[in-house]
Amino acid sequence: MRFNTNLVLSLLLSVPAALGAVNGRCSSGNGVCVSTTNCINAGGSYVNGKCPNDPNNIKCCNKKKCVTSGGLVGTCKFISDCEGTTVKGYCPGGSDFRCCIPKQKKVLI
Repeated sequence: MRFNTNLVLSLLLSVPAALGAVNGRCSSGNGVCVSTTNCINAGGSYVNGKCPNDPNNIKCCNKKKCVTSGGLVGTCKFISDCEGTTVKGYCPGGSDFRCCIPKQKKVLI
């Protein structure tokens, strides 16, 4: 039995690419690719066609506003896009999509 090395390598490389899109960025906007159930349960709304390599129940979820249990108001963003403090548990998606609380500007009197 002889293995086609190129075929095996291409299959191995395509698996992470296909799986990596779930909980990843949507093709446009600041949404996250998650299941429609996860999106609705988190209080978000979803759109079709922004997560093209994913199964049918994976959609681009948008949830702009998030409010922490301490009353802090922020925006659901990827950690790399946040210029402030991130708090987990208030946004749909993976561990890198969190509630971003902007830095408070100090007021000089």
